[in-house]
Amino acid sequence: MIFNLLAESASNNQNATTQNNGWVMWVIIIIAFVALIAFNYVSNKKRTEQAEKEKEKRNAIKPGFIVTTIG
Repeated sequence: MIFNLLAESASNNQNATTQNNGWVMWVIIIIAFVALIAFNYVSNKKRTEQAEKEKEKRNAIKPGFIVTTIG
């Protein structure tokens, strides 16, 4: 009888812990997902700015300009 009470008590504690960890897990997943989206947005914004600057450089070159390359 005592062992049954102990087993039931342990089972109840485990269920409570599992329920508490359930919402914590979802919060962590949501935070990671939001961080991934934010990182992607910032990275894409920087890449777009760099592409615009490169495009302006290429459009600024006119016939007769002296262009120095690395190679």
